[in-house]
Amino acid sequence: MSGAAGLDIADRIAIEDVIVRYATAMDTQDWDMFRSCFRPDARTVLDRVGEFGTCEAVIALLAPRLKIFAALQHFVTNVMVSGNGAVAAARSNFVSHHLPTDADSYTYGGTFEFALARDPDGWRITSHTIRILWDAGHPLPVGECAS
Repeated sequence: MSGAAGLDIADRIAIEDVIVRYATAMDTQDWDMFRSCFRPDARTVLDRVGEFGTCEAVIALLAPRLKIFAALQHFVTNVMVSGNGAVAAARSNFVSHHLPTDADSYTYGGTFEFALARDPDGWRITSHTIRILWDAGHPLPVGECAS
């Protein structure tokens, strides 16, 4: 059965699962799980940080920076998915809580925008953009952390 967006319900659930795994991978700093969400050449744009041409480049940025946090928690909401066949787009809102081990907490929210494609490994991200719409608390200097 196809939904109004032109994708089977199973596809929509699988796409939402990729988005949840992506957020969970950042929270747990499970970089193998993170890799499983992306095609290796997926392009990423991180608001306030820059643009990256591969999943490995994003991991190289995030892995050392996220180690300073005692806890991370991403809430992903309002997921909208559209597509047809083996390509899809998704947009969601997020709130990201960062609790450093030796500083005040920092929270921000924004949107995740994803382009995805289905391949033999299932649905995976081909590009994504993180847009920060608001923040609260004590942010780290620009470039210190963006997730």
